[in-house]
Amino acid sequence: MPIQIAHLWGGESYSAEALSVFANAVASRDPVARNLLFDLSGLTRYARPKDLPEIVAHIRRIGIDRVLYGSDAPPASAWEEFRQKVPLTEQELRSIASHAADYLETPR
Repeated sequence: MPIQIAHLWGGESYSAEALSVFANAVASRDPVARNLLFDLSGLTRYARPKDLPEIVAHIRRIGIDRVLYGSDAPPASAWEEFRQKVPLTEQELRSIASHAADYLETPR
């Protein structure tokens, strides 16, 4: 069963400790992290700009393929704000933009 971690670290205020635990579990292939997905809702709202390089490093350890875009802001402006503030590569941004959680896909 997939488990989606909201706000990347599981809460509003940025928690470097929580994100580090998640990233370490995924990177070490801990079986308890096998079905974890992470959404980026609120990232630009809850994280300070100085924390973004560290957060991006954790995102890369988790793996872009486990990261889902989400927003706590109006859709028209949120994606552009995310692109401008979060120091990911264009390829990483395209990959995140194209992800959808498997549980959202309609069976054919």
